Amino acid sequence: MPRRSERQQAADALHQAYIVSVMAEAKADLVDLDIEMTSDSDSSSSSSSSSESMAEDLEPGSQSYLDLLGNLYSAWYLIEWGSINKTSENMRLLLHD
Repeated sequence: MPRRSERQQAADALHQAYIVSVMAEAKADLVDLDIEMTSDSDSSSSSSSSSESMAEDLEPGSQSYLDLLGNLYSAWYLIEWGSINKTSENMRLLLHD
């Protein structure tokens, strides 16, 4: 099995964290929806709307994982490429090993 690079290991960890974050956000949304459906008083709905506006100002956790993943791959090809000397030793390694 080929060895995974540090970048791939970091990407895999971010993918797993993203999935967990999306699942947690979905569960929180379901709980919020259930609370809203069971509440009958207008005072509780007005207080929940103010808390909802505060929550909308915050970035969801899953979005921050996507941003981190984008940052991880943004520098993928930024390493300066150098020329490869075409020596007989390099050609032997390339063609025979």
